[in-house]
Amino acid sequence: IGAIKKVSLDIIPYGRHYIDEDDITAVADVFDALSSKRCYKPAMELDKVLEIMKKDAGSHFDPVLIDLFLKNIDKFLKIKEQFKDE
Repeated sequence: IGAIKKVSLDIIPYGRHYIDEDDITAVADVFDALSSKRCYKPAMELDKVLEIMKKDAGSHFDPVLIDLFLKNIDKFLKIKEQFKDE
């Protein structure tokens, strides 16, 4: 009997690479958590946020996804500004 493989329907093809929706959520969640003010902490400076995310590419984050994120950071900042907390 052949091995049973988990088939995931939540992957997105990107060239020859597949990005899992969970990986996208991880990047968005950490970016928001680090760069946003919370009642228990100030917002971290953007340079420091990006430094942390680059450092964790390949361990905590999909490196291809981090590369895409960094190449499109202006778009992410625009979205963040559009939906900022009041």
